Amino acid sequence: MLSLQTVQDVEVIVVDSGSTDGTVSLANNHHCQVITIPSSSFTFGSALNTGVQNAQAPLIITISAHCLPADIYWLERLLQPFDLYPHLAGVYGRQIPFSQASPLEQRGLKEAYPLQNTFSLQDRSFFSNAHAAFRKSVWSQLSFNELLTGAEDIEWAKRVREAGFLLGYEPTSLVFHSHTETRKEVRERFFREALALTSFDHALLQTFGIPGALLRWGKSVFLDELFLLTTFFSLKYFLKWILFIPFYRASVYYGQLQAFRTIDRKI
Repeated sequence: MLSLQTVQDVEVIVVDSGSTDGTVSLANNHHCQVITIPSSSFTFGSALNTGVQNAQAPLIITISAHCLPADIYWLERLLQPFDLYPHLAGVYGRQIPFSQASPLEQRGLKEAYPLQNTFSLQDRSFFSNAHAAFRKSVWSQLSFNELLTGAEDIEWAKRVREAGFLLGYEPTSLVFHSHTETRKEVRERFFREALALTSFDHALLQTFGIPGALLRWGKSVFLDELFLLTTFFSLKYFLKWILFIPFYRASVYYGQLQAFRTIDRKI
């Protein structure tokens, strides 16, 4: 898909931590720079910093292995805002789900990445480097935190905004991005992300015990099933997810509760 983009003058760097799906071979066949890091020392922040450190261009584009550009204008539209805003540190684009994504992910992506017609500056400390671009000069001052188990992009955005830089959202730059996970994988992902979030936002600890987890579970199940009822899906898909949603959400909040308990014991 990169070869079809309207922007062609790009350097492609693949940071690999021991994949076994043929990624390295594919990257080498397309003349990408492949950097191998030990899987034992992998963190999202360290992988990002390694890739950025080896990049030569002033603008860095990051895209997750789970993402697929939706059209040939993905990169062009992601980069355009930097010409308009000299103090713009980074831009993230819109993520839309693959067709097989769960209704929970579909609802989550719809809320996190709203449909808009034009670029907007962000007044919230949110950023997703699964599909983003940022200035290397800003990264040189504020690199990604290599100790976090997740949410390194949100923590980075918080520091970037505090330093006086601008961040923006470009909804016309589109990628497909969603996960296909077991309940165990869901629990582990939300444990990892919550563990990271609470390391720089301890306010979360004050509002999330067992009662809080139960309230969030109930609210999320209601909203997920309402979304399922009001959105067109096949009957087979509907029956599967109307039963599965409560168990999926239980995995989400059980993982988060485990993380908050872990942090609370350390404080």
